[in-house]
Amino acid sequence: LSADAIALRPDLPGARVAAVYARKDLGDLQGAREMFRELQDRVQAAGFDSQAPYAGGYEYLRERVPEWGKVQVQIPFSGYNDTDGIHQTFRGAHVALPVGNDTLSFNARQYATSAPALSPFSFEGGAQHVSVFSAGTTFHINPNIQVESSAGIASFARGSSQGVFSIGLSGSPVDRWVFQLGAARNIVPVTPRSIGIGLASTGIQGGADYYFDSRTFVGVQAERGLWNDGNKSIAGDLHLQRVLRHSNSFAIDAGSRVRLLTFARDMTSSSGFFTPDLYQCYEGFAKMHGGIGKRLAYDIQPAFGAQHITSGADFR
Repeated sequence: LSADAIALRPDLPGARVAAVYARKDLGDLQGAREMFRELQDRVQAAGFDSQAPYAGGYEYLRERVPEWGKVQVQIPFSGYNDTDGIHQTFRGAHVALPVGNDTLSFNARQYATSAPALSPFSFEGGAQHVSVFSAGTTFHINPNIQVESSAGIASFARGSSQGVFSIGLSGSPVDRWVFQLGAARNIVPVTPRSIGIGLASTGIQGGADYYFDSRTFVGVQAERGLWNDGNKSIAGDLHLQRVLRHSNSFAIDAGSRVRLLTFARDMTSSSGFFTPDLYQCYEGFAKMHGGIGKRLAYDIQPAFGAQHITSGADFR
């Protein structure tokens, strides 16, 4: 639509602002930067009108476009506790290096977890930890399709190691639709036993999102998992989300989610990971996010709901 608007009115700044946003959303950062430079020349020649309809979008781009080519660094940390007495902490570092329209990334993560000594989730030797190092790329096949891939190694405290990887294809070849397809092998660092035995899964997943408009979409995902302890799993997810408030400083996204998960065998006592015959979760959420200045962003995601667990298989 923005390209059609430019064809009809080449002198219309609003159409060019919209085209810059469209190119950026499609992953064509170089094209978006070049188009914005041309827009800046036009605006400076004609004079900037702060009351014009395009002014807000233009000012936002003027502040943000120089940031697109900079290295990004994230230092995540999280803590987790549950009623079984399991405690887990996660810390790491993520570095993303822009290369044209694509990105190189490097990740280092460490997981540490503990559980009561008599718990089925505990492991000999007490608390366990594992470190994961990986490198990856994100590159665009064309403006509508991108490929994300990574590979690395998980190093366990007892001296063993395992390979991990992920590869995913996502894009929007059809208007209003976004499709995803991927495969990955990951460790499961949630309890001392799951780390101690080196529990890992290899899965393939696919999904699709449909956007009713710029603020509302519904999505569905399915995943098939094969576990290195001989188990198998199937998972499904259905979610609806709507943007209630859109603002650079304070935005609210709300919605609901239904998740189903089933395992071929109940192997909780041996795997250290909860593997019910059927797990059902019904959840509502409200995501609040935004930015404070140019360099600080926040993201708060409260959620509420109910879950139902069916477990009837014999333990192995």
